[in-house]
Amino acid sequence: MKAPPGFDRYSGKTFVGWIREGFQPPDEVLERPEQIGHLPGAEHLLDCGGRQIHRLPLLFNGAPQSCFAYYFTNASPGRSLRRSYAFRTLRTSLRLKEQRFSTLDVLAAMKRRGEFLNWRGLLIAGDLQSVCELPSAGRHVFQIHAPIALTPELATSLGEYLASLHNSGFFHGDLKSRHILVSKGPGGWVFHLVDLEKCLYLPHLLPAVKVLGASRDLVQLFASLPQADLDSTGGILLESYLQALTLSPRLKETLKRITGLYGKRGRFRQGRTLLANVLDLVRR
Repeated sequence: MKAPPGFDRYSGKTFVGWIREGFQPPDEVLERPEQIGHLPGAEHLLDCGGRQIHRLPLLFNGAPQSCFAYYFTNASPGRSLRRSYAFRTLRTSLRLKEQRFSTLDVLAAMKRRGEFLNWRGLLIAGDLQSVCELPSAGRHVFQIHAPIALTPELATSLGEYLASLHNSGFFHGDLKSRHILVSKGPGGWVFHLVDLEKCLYLPHLLPAVKVLGASRDLVQLFASLPQADLDSTGGILLESYLQALTLSPRLKETLKRITGLYGKRGRFRQGRTLLANVLDLVRR
């Protein structure tokens, strides 16, 4: 990965990667990440599926700042063939910011020394302030931020936001409701996209192919929402999304049919590949 703008190269005994200029994490964070939870002020948030997430104060530009530290230890055969989660997240977050989308403010992205392709690494990002989580129907709800109700006004803004993402060529690939954080700004609702491991940036994709990526995001989002929210505001969300989407009426209708077909004939099963879900839909 080429040097990102505003980042310095880091090379230590445990990790190699990139550190934001002005960011000053202690050696315990960079060389002994399994001990992060014992640092002063550290708050344990999650330990599941090879992910350990802590919130703790770290120095940035000489002042303490609340940060999230994501330590990834899972290196399964499939994931070990991908590039580092931390590097992919850093690259995608920079691209999102270039297009004026709010997302993680990455301060450090590391991978294990000596591993070319891997999933093990360390990601440190600034804490998103005053944000809430959309409601989630998932069994494993990692409630880190306060929940917020999906009102008609919020559903309308969310649909317009998703359309702007897809119009710009961003396809999240794992768009559960908890991966979109919400805050209230002077001009209305502000959305912050997180968990960018599978996010793709394909700005020159053919419109007919865009339907596939867009439908996957929509179906994943609808599958992750509680049924009560889906029944009350799902239609509002979809209609506002389609109105703001820059596709032809024929492709919009195709996208709407694909999304509706999943809703009528079975839920999208989270954690499976797109091909597995398509085959499941065909069998039904």
